Amino acid sequence: MKHVKFNHARHERSHRLASYRAVWRAAMLVGFLGFSVAAIQAQSSTSPVNAQLSPDSKTEAALPASPESAAGTEDAQYSSSSTSNLDAVSSSTEAKLLPPTPMPAGTMKAEGDGAAGAGGAAGQYHRPHYHTGGNQDGSDRWVIYGGGGITEPIGNTKNYLTDNFAIQAGVGYQFNRKFSLPIEFDWDQFGMTKQNLDDQILIYDNVFGSGSVNGILNGNSHIWSFSFEPRYAFHASGSWSPYVVGGVGFYHKVANFTIPAALVGACGVYGGAYGGGYGGFGYGYGYGYGAFYGYCGGNLNIDHYTSNAPGFDGGAGISYRISDTRLSFYAEARYVYIDNSQKKGITMSNYTDTPYKTYDLYPENSYHTDYIPITFGIRF
Repeated sequence: MKHVKFNHARHERSHRLASYRAVWRAAMLVGFLGFSVAAIQAQSSTSPVNAQLSPDSKTEAALPASPESAAGTEDAQYSSSSTSNLDAVSSSTEAKLLPPTPMPAGTMKAEGDGAAGAGGAAGQYHRPHYHTGGNQDGSDRWVIYGGGGITEPIGNTKNYLTDNFAIQAGVGYQFNRKFSLPIEFDWDQFGMTKQNLDDQILIYDNVFGSGSVNGILNGNSHIWSFSFEPRYAFHASGSWSPYVVGGVGFYHKVANFTIPAALVGACGVYGGAYGGGYGGFGYGYGYGYGAFYGYCGGNLNIDHYTSNAPGFDGGAGISYRISDTRLSFYAEARYVYIDNSQKKGITMSNYTDTPYKTYDLYPENSYHTDYIPITFGIRF
């Protein structure tokens, strides 16, 4: 009987011990599972990688982050860990979640290979523009040009002058591709009409005596000027550029009358050791033995007139610019008007009854002058 009770007590102790062990193992398992769940939740709350790796990452990234997740994101952004590619994924996710930092007003943007700056992504900037003494539109601040062509007198000027050549040169400030303000020098050469020369022969013969110029007279005229010439171009960004020009300046007009040098004794025409002669408005000597030696060619200037006056001009032209260079070719035509002050003088209407010492022998040089220069040139 005692033996049966001992076995029964022993069996209860064994059963109670097994129960204790089962409870202990269950408690250990529950604790381990709880610790694992807590660790997983801590990892998911401190790193946005799960949002990047999950199928619904786009939706989650679009949602505003809670304060806890934002704090976790900030910790992950400044983490120094580099054990895997998860940091790169985390940085990319943060860049999408954080709003770009606005740039200060007036800050120049630059394109380049640089990575995203604080609050911005790469490729957000533009390359800066640098100017080396030019204008904002890329044009140079100075313009230089020059050319030549022909002059064509018009109006009353055509009655006593004939066409000849023209020379033009200018330099000035260029405000932009379209507008410039140069100072220009022009030389316009003219001949004289045959009628003008024939009338002048009659005047000289009446004043100085018949045959004073031996019926042979040549003449020429020229005008040189300095003027301001504002110029405005249309479609200046292309190769072809039409433009208008107009200006005001100072004009100096000159008239010269000449005769062959031999007619006024520029050469000796008498035999002997020396010879001399006089005719018209000149006097000269020559050297020879029964003939003549010395200078017997060319023309001698016998009369000279000048007139100074303000002048005005206006015209249009077109230029063609060679690609990737400053060089351009231009062609233009202008109308020029010179406001000369007419002087009293001897003309065909009064040359027989007016004392020549009192009046100008060629008042036409002081008449109002108008002509058209046509010029071709290059511009830098």
